[in-house]
Amino acid sequence: MINISHHLATTLCPTLAQAQGWRKWWLPENYSEHGGGVDLLFNVIFWVTGVVGVVVLLLLLKYCIQYRYRPDRKAHFTHGNKKVELIWTIIPAILLIALAIWTKGAWDEFRYGTKRDKAGAAKILVIAEQFNWNTIYPGPDGKLGRYLVFPKTTDARWPALPPGQETFFQDGYSGMSGGKTLPPGPAFLPKEISVKLINDYIGINKLGKDFSDPAGEDDDWREALGRPVTIPKGRLVEVELTSKDVIHDFFLPHFRVKLDAVPGMRGLLYFTPTQTSAEYQKASEAANKREYTIDEAKDLVAYGLNLRILVPEDPAQAAEYAYSTEREVTKRVRGKMEKVIEKVDVQLANGDRLTNALIEGLKAKGTLKKFNAYAYQEWELVCEELCGNGHTGMRGSVLVIDAKEYSEKFEGKAPAAAPTTALPATPVVARAAAE
Repeated sequence: MINISHHLATTLCPTLAQAQGWRKWWLPENYSEHGGGVDLLFNVIFWVTGVVGVVVLLLLLKYCIQYRYRPDRKAHFTHGNKKVELIWTIIPAILLIALAIWTKGAWDEFRYGTKRDKAGAAKILVIAEQFNWNTIYPGPDGKLGRYLVFPKTTDARWPALPPGQETFFQDGYSGMSGGKTLPPGPAFLPKEISVKLINDYIGINKLGKDFSDPAGEDDDWREALGRPVTIPKGRLVEVELTSKDVIHDFFLPHFRVKLDAVPGMRGLLYFTPTQTSAEYQKASEAANKREYTIDEAKDLVAYGLNLRILVPEDPAQAAEYAYSTEREVTKRVRGKMEKVIEKVDVQLANGDRLTNALIEGLKAKGTLKKFNAYAYQEWELVCEELCGNGHTGMRGSVLVIDAKEYSEKFEGKAPAAAPTTALPATPVVARAAAE
């Protein structure tokens, strides 16, 4: 059995690979422009409070021993020393005021964007909910529409409906009333009926998008649930933050960004990424590339390590990284939907993340005993607020792409192109070998 804890400590990411001793428990590497100032402030506060704390505890220990009870010694009353008292009051006060002013400057930079022109910021809306992150991008107009606008039983008018669902409320009401005409709003219906229709509406509009708002007509929102937070390198990012249900906490540890997402409120964050995900991945590969056996990789993946496989460019060698497997699918057979077993060929691509299923497939084939791979730590989005039983699984990922590519993809400033810096996530299923 391999030493998993040692391997994790030395190959998890470039920062940890370069770390020595206790440093591997320190802050993760910073990838935002303002993060250097946050780190410096953190270090100063840590060492100032740490040193002062140690000195105070040592003095406390000294005086506990020096002035301990002795039967042959009497206590003496003292009026104190005003000069000493002024010194130990004024110096900490000055120090705390200086740290407070410094902290406010660091806070203002990522909360209000004071050092960059916000007019050209890349805007995104993040809506937290148990237990996922929804990411919405404005279209070419640069304006976000209204979201989390849900109808109430006291509304005199029904909300606007998405395209293709114009008769949604009428169809639902007809089914419950035997074909009667829908009243103009939920306020004109019995409460139990309006509640049923509103709940059905929320089922098709989970983010509460206001379809009557022209600012949101070109928003990129349909694939919002759980997708990576995609942001541009070298350009100010404005994150508008809110919550659909309970308080969550939006935390990007590698970008030194953290703010609560509160229902009914909108928070703003500003930061500028300094490296693309592709550049970060290359750095991880260069720092952590090594040879693994099948069994070694299996143990590490089972432990939770993110291993990315390196597949040779030579077609003959790349064929060793392919295998055949079977899967159960539901298909229409002679007019009926039935479950059938089909055979598929799986070809791993360079940079694919290894899973237990992929490793088992390669192991079953038996021709590949060793391969090159590297440990990779993705930039994470985590919730730092206890928000329910599924709190620990409320994770997302951050994808940083080139600023030009971002403009083309989300702002429509050039013909849309497929991302060139996106990280490969799953292997390609090459073809179905049998129906």
